[in-house]
Amino acid sequence: MRRALFWILFPLAISQALRVRFPQATILLAGIPPQGGFPLLPFPLRSLFGLRGKTFDGLARHEVAGRESMLFLPLDFDPHPDKFSADGFHPSRASYAEFGEALSDACAAQLIAAG
Repeated sequence: MRRALFWILFPLAISQALRVRFPQATILLAGIPPQGGFPLLPFPLRSLFGLRGKTFDGLARHEVAGRESMLFLPLDFDPHPDKFSADGFHPSRASYAEFGEALSDACAAQLIAAG
């Protein structure tokens, strides 16, 4: 449980520091990818990482939901092997581009909502 607490407190500490420096900014926190489908990770490590990733992702989503000017961007995607680079762990170029588009869309939606 200590690691889960650290996983939440560390990004929140960074967001608080950003808030002091940029009080009007919207802070976007990206979720945890579905680690249970990473092709590099062997069973049972893949299952363990998947479970912990879901736990941390849920905790982060819950914390962001109660904070002003913070958005949570889930990383929900099908962890098919073609979504990964040759090392089986890092995203492929196409996945990075897809993630960049999702970030851009979330920021654009926030700007439109803010007027």
